Amino acid sequence: MCSAARWFFGTVNREAQMSRHFFFISFLVYLVCLSADGASQTSPFWTQTSGPEGGVITAIAVSNQGIIVAGGPLTGAYRSTDDGRTWVAARSGLLAGSHTLGLNSIAVNSRGVFFAASQGGFWRSQDGGLNWSVVGDPEAAPGPPVAIAPNGTIYGGGAAQVLRSSDDGRSWDRFTVDTGQPALRIQALWVEPSGQVYTGTDNGVYISSDRGKTWIQAGLEGKSVTSIGVSSNGDIFAGLDRGKGVYRLNKHSSEWECVLGPYQYAGYSFPAMIFSRSGDVFVGASQWGSGVWRSTDRGENWQQFLPGRGVFALAEKPNGNIFAGLFGNGVF
Repeated sequence: MCSAARWFFGTVNREAQMSRHFFFISFLVYLVCLSADGASQTSPFWTQTSGPEGGVITAIAVSNQGIIVAGGPLTGAYRSTDDGRTWVAARSGLLAGSHTLGLNSIAVNSRGVFFAASQGGFWRSQDGGLNWSVVGDPEAAPGPPVAIAPNGTIYGGGAAQVLRSSDDGRSWDRFTVDTGQPALRIQALWVEPSGQVYTGTDNGVYISSDRGKTWIQAGLEGKSVTSIGVSSNGDIFAGLDRGKGVYRLNKHSSEWECVLGPYQYAGYSFPAMIFSRSGDVFVGASQWGSGVWRSTDRGENWQQFLPGRGVFALAEKPNGNIFAGLFGNGVF
């Protein structure tokens, strides 16, 4: 059984503000179609898109204009403008010698400008993912994850640091997540319209109410958090690895409650999380072929989709269609 982890909000008031090796296998993007009139009452219908094929895909972002960009640590970027029916490689500017740079995290702002983090620096595409260029100082650029606030401010992860840019990535401010652990890994980021920032780390959840300048520990200490998000009604969810499952913060009891899992396999991880426009929560499970899990009732009950496949990335189009990047064995 999941054990509850107690956490007091303290000075942060949510109501006021909030393995080394990769294997070449097939990658497919799946599309889920939800009815426009009451999606949360109907079962999603998943259909396979036409590709793309390549390696491990860990990131998908969809612009307000409907352009989909997907990438991974070995594949560069792929682009689709027709709901995944066709894909083209979008690697211009992503070449380092004869090698294509991998993209570990992708985000897009309201203007349709895409940003991506790689081991070689921070990249920007101003033409819908067709062409990419390095922005800012590669030494000062963030690693994965990358998140963009509604006002366009970009946040990125670093070693025990969160980086922030308000000029489309040309310059960065660095803020230490002071935990006494210099090796702390920033693994997930979520930014609210109020400017409150949430980060999932390999030592629980941290929250900043001043746009990343200062941080407090917010529970799940000792657990590795690989995805985090806040629903439209203020529920905070965290996906864990090492078989620990998915947790939700109970705002009334100030406790983290396990709402999905735990699992006997230590490799079981939840690296992807989104909230649909209809209010449903979707989480992707990367290991042991567990696919996508969806809850329409704030995490009380869950329904599984795409069993037998690992999911590293999720994104939603403005029309409500949801895309999942898959990690699988063989060609689908």
